[in-house]
Amino acid sequence: MGSKLKNYCLIIILFMVGNVIQANAQKKISEENFIEPISVFENAKITNVGSTTYSISEFINIEKELTFDSVDGANTNLGFSKDNYWLKFSLTNSSEKPLSLYFETGRPITDIVELHQVTANGNIFSQVSGDLIPFEERPTNHRKIIFPIELEANTTQDFYVQY
Repeated sequence: MGSKLKNYCLIIILFMVGNVIQANAQKKISEENFIEPISVFENAKITNVGSTTYSISEFINIEKELTFDSVDGANTNLGFSKDNYWLKFSLTNSSEKPLSLYFETGRPITDIVELHQVTANGNIFSQVSGDLIPFEERPTNHRKIIFPIELEANTTQDFYVQY
């Protein structure tokens, strides 16, 4: 596989429905202040695993052995690299209703991006997008890398993004 563009400019979550969502560091977001996209970079951690390729299950099993760094900012640029990066963050839906969100990550020219959503009971839901994924196979019909996310009421879920 050729070089992947390891460049994520902006990580945002957009609301499709109202109510309250709470991010990992107890950051509350309500319908009233959710006019602009919200970045999760402040609550995200990233690690570079070099040329090693992990499945999501393998990564979860070894993640405690890895060193994670804080994400520098919403426009962090990893540049061109053959290395594999993993980003992790958690979201809590503290409302009484399920929430439908969109998660945008990477530049449209990023080759492949995997989003893995791990529910409280350990179920894993995975989605793949990126420049090398045919348009009709992407999770959303958009030129950008956008993933739909469903958060059940009163739950916290972990997310892993592999670049």
